[in-house]
Amino acid sequence: MAENRLGQTLLTTQDNLYVANMCAQTLGGVRPLFYNKLVHCMEYTGRIAEQRGYKIYAPLFGSALAGGQWEFIKELGKDVWSDIDVTIFYLPGQKPSKI
Repeated sequence: MAENRLGQTLLTTQDNLYVANMCAQTLGGVRPLFYNKLVHCMEYTGRIAEQRGYKIYAPLFGSALAGGQWEFIKELGKDVWSDIDVTIFYLPGQKPSKI
């Protein structure tokens, strides 16, 4: 992904389902995830969700291949999405979590 796309969110929709593709990581390198860009994407996604009364359902994002620390990202989610119902889904066999 081009560096100039970091911090941008692409919304797609079909049948009342919105998908927010948050661009906050590069394709490799020592530090692929940029937390400041992730927060920017989360803020945008949160504004859309609040305006439309949506809930957020997401995979465990920003960690694993992206290189971020999930416990830190989870705290960012609590700050940025504090007024939104959010469910994060883990790998199969694990329970979903609320932010």
